[in-house]
Amino acid sequence: MYAVLKSLGSRHNRPRHAAKPGYDPQTRDKMNAMTKVLSFPARGNHIFYAEESDLHLLPILRSAWMLLGKQMRVPTPGTNQKKSIFGAMGIRTSEFLHLMFDRKRATEFIDFLEYIIAHYPTGKIHTILDNFSVHKAQSVQARLAYNPRVKLYFLPSCMPQLNPIEKAWQHMKAYVTANRLYGSMAALVDAVNAFFEQLTPSMVQTLAA
Repeated sequence: MYAVLKSLGSRHNRPRHAAKPGYDPQTRDKMNAMTKVLSFPARGNHIFYAEESDLHLLPILRSAWMLLGKQMRVPTPGTNQKKSIFGAMGIRTSEFLHLMFDRKRATEFIDFLEYIIAHYPTGKIHTILDNFSVHKAQSVQARLAYNPRVKLYFLPSCMPQLNPIEKAWQHMKAYVTANRLYGSMAALVDAVNAFFEQLTPSMVQTLAA
C-alpha cells in the first residue's frame, strides 16, 4: 500500500493547522481599501503590515534530519513561559519593527502604535492588519482619533495568507525557537531580538514577496 500511495504522488507527513474557512461579507470593500492604500504615492505615506505572535519557552517541534533509529529528543522546561511579539513590516522602507510584551491586549497594541509613530514622526502611517478584537478596541479607536496620522485597514477574515508578516514569524521560529530549549525566557528574548535586528532590507523584501 505504501508503494502504491507513493507512486500516486502521496507522502506521509504531519498535517498543519489552518484557519477555519469562512465568509466575510466585507471582503470586497476590505480588498479595495487595501489595494487603494498600496497605490498611495510614496511621499508622505508609510505603509505597514502588522500582526502579533506568541513566543513560548516550551520549544515548538519541527521536522529535522536525524540518524535512522535515533529520534531527536528536545528537552522541555519545568514550567512554560510566554511573551507576545508585536511586529510591523514596512512595505516601502523594508524595515521590520517589533516590540515584546508580557501580554497581548489593547494597551500593548497602543504602545506599539506609539512606537511606530515615534519611529516615523512625520507623514501618514497606514497599517494593514487582521481582525483581532484588540485592534478594534474602543481605547484603540480613541487613540487613533487623537492622532489622525495613523489609520488601520483590516484584512478579510480568515485570510492570514494575505499578510506577509506571517512569513517573518515562520522564518524566526524555524531558525530561533524550533527544536531548541533556551535556559531562560530572557535568553530566548535576546535570541529573538538578535534575529530581527540582523534582518536587512533585502531579507525583509524576500520575506514579503
